Amino acid sequence: MSEFNENRITLRKNFYIQFVQKKCKQKERHNDKENEENIGFFDAKTTEQNIDSFVPLNLSQDLISLYFDLYRKIQKTSSLDGKSIQQEQIQELFNEEWKRFDTLKLQNENKQLKQELQKENNTVHQEIDKLKLIPTTIKNVEFRHLSTVVSADKNNEKNAIDELQNLSPNEITSKQAEKCIQEIYHRRTTFNDNDMRKSICGSLKHLGSDLYTSPVHFLHELIQNAKDNFYAISIIPCLRIELNHSYILLSNNEQGLRARDVLAICSLAVSTKTIEQDHIGEKGVGFKSVFGASNEPMLISHAWKFRFHVPGLDAMSYITPLWITDKDLPECISKQISTYPQYTHLYLPLKFQAHTPEANSFLDQVIKAVDPCILLNMRQLKKLEIVVERQKKVTIIEKQIIGPTKLEEQSSVTFEDFTFLNLSGSVIRLHTSTGYSTFRVYMCYINVANYIEQERPPKARLTIGFPCEKDYELASTVYKGLPVCDLGFNFSFNADFQLVTNRENVRENVPFNTFIRTHLSALFVYLLLNDIDLRKDFNRYCPLFNIYQGKHSSWWLLMIDYIKKFINKYLPLLLDIPTGRH
Repeated sequence: MSEFNENRITLRKNFYIQFVQKKCKQKERHNDKENEENIGFFDAKTTEQNIDSFVPLNLSQDLISLYFDLYRKIQKTSSLDGKSIQQEQIQELFNEEWKRFDTLKLQNENKQLKQELQKENNTVHQEIDKLKLIPTTIKNVEFRHLSTVVSADKNNEKNAIDELQNLSPNEITSKQAEKCIQEIYHRRTTFNDNDMRKSICGSLKHLGSDLYTSPVHFLHELIQNAKDNFYAISIIPCLRIELNHSYILLSNNEQGLRARDVLAICSLAVSTKTIEQDHIGEKGVGFKSVFGASNEPMLISHAWKFRFHVPGLDAMSYITPLWITDKDLPECISKQISTYPQYTHLYLPLKFQAHTPEANSFLDQVIKAVDPCILLNMRQLKKLEIVVERQKKVTIIEKQIIGPTKLEEQSSVTFEDFTFLNLSGSVIRLHTSTGYSTFRVYMCYINVANYIEQERPPKARLTIGFPCEKDYELASTVYKGLPVCDLGFNFSFNADFQLVTNRENVRENVPFNTFIRTHLSALFVYLLLNDIDLRKDFNRYCPLFNIYQGKHSSWWLLMIDYIKKFINKYLPLLLDIPTGRH
C-alpha cells in the first residue's frame, strides 16, 4: 500500500479519535461523570454485544473499532498486485463495514423502540386494571379531572346539556340532541393538551379494539347493556339481533337513550350506574367493544342520531360523536328503524368486506356467541331474537318462569358459618326454535364482610343454576351477568365478581372474589341438601365427580376442595333420599 493512502487512513482515524474524546468530555460535563469510560480500540467482535439502548458515544467507539479493524485488513491487501485490484478491495471493505455500522444502528434503534412501546403498553394495561378495581362512586370522583380534560371543560359541557338532564328520551327534541352532540364533538376536537391526549388515546385504543381476546365479545357487552336499560311495564324486554353479509343491526325496545347515557358512550370509563343500582356493567366501557366489529357504529334512539368514525386523527375518535341524518343510513336500515321507531338501534357496518371468508367466519362466531343461559341471569331481559338474513333463519330465545322449586323461600338461613338472605328458587324454561331447556335457578343475598377493603354494596347477590336435562352441556359456568369462563362444572353460578380488564376471567386472589367463592361453595352444598330434586342427582352436579384439571386454576381448585369438604361432612344426609339409604 502506498504511503499516501496509509497516511490518509491514519489521518481519518485520528480525526474520529479526537471527535469521540471531545464528545466524551461533553458527556461528562452534563452527567457529572456518570458515563466516564476509557476510550480505546475495541476488537470488532465486541460491536454486537451489550447493545441495550442507543448511546451515540458507544456507537462512535464501535466506529473507531471498525476503522481500526479495517486498517488491519487493508494492510493485508498490500501484497496484491495491481493498483486497481487493491482499490477495489479497499472499496469493498469500506462498503461492508459501513453496512455493518448501519445495521447495528438500526438494530439498536429498533430494540429501543420496542422497549418504549412495551413500556407504554404495560402502563396502559395497568391504568385500565386500576379503573376496573376502583369502585364506581370513587371512580367517578377520581376521574373527574380526566373526564374534564377529555371534555376540555366538563362543567361547560354540562351547561350545554343541563336542559336535557331531567328530560325523558321522548321529551328530547332533535334540535336539542343535535346541539348536544355538536358540543361534545367541539370539546373533543379542540382539546390540545398533547401529553394527556396521548395518554387518553392509548387507553381508548385499548378499550376500543384491543381489549378482548374474543372478537365477538362485543355482543355480550351489548346484551348486558340491554339488561341494564329501562323498559315500560307493559312490554316484554327484547333484544333483536339482525345479521347480514355486511352489517349487524341490534334493536332494543328500551325506553330510549338519556342524556347521561350519551355522555357515558362519548367518554372514557364513565359509568351511568351507581353503586346501589343492580347493574352488571358500564354502558360507556361496554360500548367501546363495538369497535372490534365496526369502524363506524351508528346509534339511533328517538331524537338521538349519531355515529363514530375510526380511525380519525387519533384514538379520540372513539369518543368523538358525529351527528347524522336519515340520508346517512342505508335504505334497508332506515326501513327497519321505521318499522320499530320506538326502539334503540345500533347499526354496525362490518369492518370486514362482505362475502369474504373473514366476514363469514366472524358472523358465524357471533351466532355461536349467543348463549341462551345468558337470560337466566338477566332479571329484565326476557327475549332474544336472532335474525340471520344471509340464511333466512330466525331464532327466538324466550325465558319463561314455570314456578318455584321444592326449596321453600327463606328470609334468612344459616349453614355452617354462612348466612344467606332471601333465598328462593325458580324453575325456568328457555324456549328456542329447536325446543326448550329447563333449569332450577336459586338466588339469595349475602352481607359483605367489613374486612373487604374495596367499597362495595352492603349486600351481594348470588345465583346458582342447575340444568334439569342430563345431556345438557353448559357453554359457560362462571357469569357476571354475562359469560366469563368455563370451568367444566355441571352447574353455573352468577355473582358480582371483580374481573380482569377484558372481562374474560375472574381476578383471582382478590379478597372480595375469595369471599364470594367461599359463599358459593357453601350455598351449592346447602342447596343439594335441602332441595330433594337436586339431592337425587347430587353426584351429577358435584365437580369432584366430574373434574377436568386442565380447566381449573389453583384458585378455582380451592372451591372444589371446599365443596368436597362439605360433601364428606354431610354425605350421610345426601344419601338419605326417599327411596332408601344407599
